Amino acid sequence: MSFEERAEIVGACKWVDEIASGDIPYNPTIDLIDRLNCQWVAHGDDLALSADGTDSYSIIRKAGRMKTFKRTQGISTTDIVGRLLLLTKNPQRNEAKMLRKISGDNLVTSQNMNNIVEESKEESKPEFQLLQTTRRIRQFSTGREVRPDDKVVYVDGSFDLLHVGHVRFLKKAKEFGTYLLVGIHSDDTVERRKGSGYPVLHLQERVLNILALKVVDEVIIGAPDVVSE
Repeated sequence: MSFEERAEIVGACKWVDEIASGDIPYNPTIDLIDRLNCQWVAHGDDLALSADGTDSYSIIRKAGRMKTFKRTQGISTTDIVGRLLLLTKNPQRNEAKMLRKISGDNLVTSQNMNNIVEESKEESKPEFQLLQTTRRIRQFSTGREVRPDDKVVYVDGSFDLLHVGHVRFLKKAKEFGTYLLVGIHSDDTVERRKGSGYPVLHLQERVLNILALKVVDEVIIGAPDVVSE
């Protein structure tokens, strides 16, 4: 995706107030965060390395202006890329489905892909994935209920691998009313309509992606693919 597309997606997140554009270095500096009027730099507890193998945030840490938070278990960009690589290598239905179930923090790489495929065939293999809780859903949900004067708009879809087209579609849908309700199809429904190996993200991951958007008020988890009265 282009910078403009990535910036639009990040800007649509309900926890983002402003996007810093221009020449933003991979390794943040004190001068940069002062110029942006930021007190802290935040990152997950996984180590981010520069091209030379050093900590990308070492300067910020030494200045005492670093906030570290625990990475959400079962969610990783590296893991998602691994799932996509598996689809191009071997799009077998069962292997792709099992990978979504067992991946979690056992990150998928091109080196261990074959091992994961073989292990996924073992019926005794334990399943690791994003475990949804009501507390996590509350963190993402607006908690806003429909008011009598609201005009409710309903849209549905798979919303797999959230991209700028999804964001623009949902923004446009919200313009038709005041309360946006989004139905998210189940994994089985998506696979039946799109084919083997889909969706890349399972239902719980897709739910959190949509709930994180500013324009979304509520979601239906596992919505039917046929809309009725």
